[in-house]
Formats: sequence, structure tokens, C-alpha cells
Amino acid sequence: MKRLTLILLSLVALVNISCERRELVELSNTHYVRVYIKEDIKNVTCGFHPNAENRPEYKQPDILRLLLADPQTGKLKAERFLRTKKTDERGTYYEGYIVVYPGRYNLMVYNFDTEVCIVRDYTNFNNSQVYTNEIATHIRSRVSKNAMKVVQKAMQREMYRVAQKLALKGIKLPTRAGEEITEERIVYDPDHFFLANCGDIYVPYTDELDTLKTPNNDFFVAESVVKSYYIQVPVKNIDYATSSLGLVSGLAGSVKLGTAQINDEDPVTVYLELRPGENVAAGISKGGNEDVAVMYTTFNTFGKLPESENGLTITFDFLTTHGGSHTQTLDITDEFNSAQAQEQQWILVDEVIELPEPTSNPNNSGGGFKPSVTDWEDVNAEIII
Repeated sequence: MKRLTLILLSLVALVNISCERRELVELSNTHYVRVYIKEDIKNVTCGFHPNAENRPEYKQPDILRLLLADPQTGKLKAERFLRTKKTDERGTYYEGYIVVYPGRYNLMVYNFDTEVCIVRDYTNFNNSQVYTNEIATHIRSRVSKNAMKVVQKAMQREMYRVAQKLALKGIKLPTRAGEEITEERIVYDPDHFFLANCGDIYVPYTDELDTLKTPNNDFFVAESVVKSYYIQVPVKNIDYATSSLGLVSGLAGSVKLGTAQINDEDPVTVYLELRPGENVAAGISKGGNEDVAVMYTTFNTFGKLPESENGLTITFDFLTTHGGSHTQTLDITDEFNSAQAQEQQWILVDEVIELPEPTSNPNNSGGGFKPSVTDWEDVNAEIII
């Protein structure tokens, strides 16, 4: 009996040591959440340009991440992944339940399964941002020296602007390895990042399962903070090019999730690849030259820097069939600010880029975007099996 008593006392002691005090979670602290996504995305799901033969692929998010934060400190108080996806007459929505105590919170929802977009400081509502990484070294090596010089100058101008702005706040430029970041940052264009945020949501105490809604008594709606732009440029002698890439400078590299506003202290250059169109750009190029064809692509961006004094530029970098490169920079600020670009998100460049003719390969065979083979000969040979 004495031995049994000692064993029981030992078990009680172990339980006391291993347990820690936790607040009880009642069923009444569980709340239903529904989030719709707005899928009318120009140049991706609708509003395509007639020349956009190769269109971007669109994939619905698989998972949404739901966060509730303290409105005073911004610190994360509760989170949940919304995996259940359904559809009704209003559209596609994600639903789930989150456990949180009564009080006031800031709510944030975003898609968790992006391929390119990365979220930093997600545990703080006020500091969280979404951004993309710099391009890989092997991709960066494809950029010619001339194009890199142009990007460096554009980046230096933007970083000088940022430095002046931060100096007014008594803040120095961001540093990397102890040195100020002043060199160019060439990044991937972001994939579509759906975001919904709502400040100061009151969660009452209730003894029943309730539903969290907006102050207007509606379900939450997440829409992409990324815009897709279709851009095309007429190019003469396109058959003399083997590849083409573009570098768009004057863009924002991140978005603040708490406000859904771009971070204007994060200038970047976005990397993109262009493809030749099948149609001749007679209606676009000046004079309707039949040797002029369209180069186009659709690229994504968080947005243009609002205070960019030097506007928006794109540097085209062509690798030619004769082993050289052709670089040309165009100011597309006016095209970007045009009514067509604002409404349809189409950037249609009028200026024709003329590629130099090669000194060799006069018949234009065996290279370029449209390779051809001539002078076939029949050869009879015996095959031994």
C-alpha cells in the first residue's frame, strides 16, 4: 500500500512539472471565415491584346493564409490556413475556422502557394511585405554589358532619390555586408498575389459559432496586388536575332501587406523575356514596313514608383545571329501613363528598333527566331544492321 501511494505521488509530481498553465479554449471562441478571390485579371484571365498569341497561364490558389493581429502592436495573435475551396454564384471562395479570443484585431489573408512571391515579417501586420528575389546568376549572365550599364545608371538615380527621402527621416540606406546598397537589383516579375486586409475587426464574445465579416457585414474579398501588362515593340530585321530580353527600370520591388501599398523605397529592375509575334506590325510601325515584326510579352509588376523623376524605361537586349548584341533603351513613361495603358494595361511602343544586318550569312539561313535550311541534297548510303 505504501509503495502504491509513493507511485501515485510520483505521478502527480511528474504531471505538475510537465504541464504549463494555458487558457481554456472554448467552442465559443471559434469563428467561421469566408474569403472570395477576385479573378478578373487583365491580360491573364480577360482583356487580352489581339497580338497576344501566347498568353500567361493562370492557376487558382490552393491555400489561403489567414492572420489576425493586435491593432496596436501589429503582432500576430492567431493564424489559420484555408484549404477548403468552393464556388457559388458570386465566384470562388475559401473557407475555414479560426480560434481567437474576443477583442479587436487586424485581419490579413493572402495566398500561400506562390512560386515567385515571398512574404517577409508575416508575424507583424505593420511590417509584413511581399517581394521577389533577384534573378539567378546564370540568367543574369545573359544580360549584355551595355544593358547592365544602362540598368546601373537607372538604379543609381533611384537609390539617390531614396537616399534623399530617407535622409529626411534620419535613416540611412539599407546595407548589405556593411556597405550601402547602390547597385542594380534585377528581380523576377512577381506571380499574382491575392491579398485581403481589414483593420479593427471586433470579435465579440458569443456562446455560438459566429462568422467574421467586414464592417459592411460582407465576406472578405482578396484581389491581386500585382498587375499584368502587355507590351509590344516593332523590330526591323527580327530574323537577325536569336533571343531578346527586356529590363524595365523604375518599378517597385515590394508591397506593404498591411496597407496594400507599394514600397516606394525599394526600386528594382524587372527581368522579362520577349517573343516574336506571327503578325507583321504594319498597323503599329511607322510607314507600315513589311520587314517590321512585333516582339511582345506580358510581364507582372507591383507597380511603378510614384516619385520616379526619370520615369519608366525599358532596355531591350538582343543577341544577334552573328554573335553580337544590340541594346536599345526606350522611355515608356508616356506609354505607361496613357489612357490605353491605364485602362487596358497595354503598352504599345511606336518607335521601331532596327537590328543591324550581319556582315556574313547574307541568305539569312540557319539562325534567328525564324531559322531556315536551304540547298538540301539527296545522299544514298547503305545502312548495315
